[in-house]
Amino acid sequence: MPKAKLVLRLASRNLSKSIYADDKGNFFQVGLEPQLFEITTTAEGYQPTREQVKIDLAEAVQINITLYRSDEARPAELGGVRYGATANRDIQNEAFVKEEDAASSNFSDPAMKLDAESREFFNQALPFYKMKDFKGALDLFAKAYKGMSTSLQSIKDEEAKKELASLLPKVKKAYAISLFNTGDTKEGVALLAEIANSEPDNKSNADIFDMLVRYYESVKDKTNAAKYLVSLEKAVGPRSDLTYNDAVAAFNDGKPAEARMKVLKTISADPSFAEAYWLLGMIEYGSGNIPAAKNNFKKYLSLEPNGKYAKDIKQELSGM
Repeated sequence: MPKAKLVLRLASRNLSKSIYADDKGNFFQVGLEPQLFEITTTAEGYQPTREQVKIDLAEAVQINITLYRSDEARPAELGGVRYGATANRDIQNEAFVKEEDAASSNFSDPAMKLDAESREFFNQALPFYKMKDFKGALDLFAKAYKGMSTSLQSIKDEEAKKELASLLPKVKKAYAISLFNTGDTKEGVALLAEIANSEPDNKSNADIFDMLVRYYESVKDKTNAAKYLVSLEKAVGPRSDLTYNDAVAAFNDGKPAEARMKVLKTISADPSFAEAYWLLGMIEYGSGNIPAAKNNFKKYLSLEPNGKYAKDIKQELSGM
């Protein structure tokens, strides 16, 4: 409905905000807290509606609101409360008073205003982040993380502080990943390590553990690479590329039994890892188990018919 008025009310913190639909009846709002909102919609000549909508952090929510004329019967299955003209005025007056209270509250506690602004920066960064445009997201995430961190230190409302404390780690993670992927490895790794060290058993941090393993491998820091590999394997199981490399090293060192154990671990973690079947075929061939060697070579060819070992394997198979 063009020009319909929507009042978004966050009752838990006595805050509300009014927005208006455009000429096509559409409305858009960013930066809402991840809370339960009550939405009251009014338009001249129509019955007001009231409904509750749960907003999750970093998630876009689309809702469709149906308005009924004042003289039109409202379907019972839609639920809600039917309001007459007097009630309609009461709702609008209540919303107006709440808006004034909210403004006063924001001025009396600047930390809450900073919190709201920071959440809006976070929401603005998300489209860039989801497209892996980490450069586009970085400055916005920086403002969000630093603003929310500052707000947390001085916000007066204890419930708001508790809720903000639960959200800040998600913002910190997005900021750290953006830093890391834009080349600021020093600060990015420091933040990633803080997150990983605070929750070493959190499976949702698997991407962070993986970044840290790869980073520390690249700088030849075996101690830290091994440390975060433990957390990574707890989260997602063995990393196939690492176990394969270990298997190759054992094979080259003349330790076929150890190599076999490690390559089987690789295949267990990733059954489509073609080179693991090539290596297992070589191990079986060296131990004299020709049928097993053939099976593994054929498995390699089924996965990588034109792979780098395909020509050699075909020659081996023709002579077996």
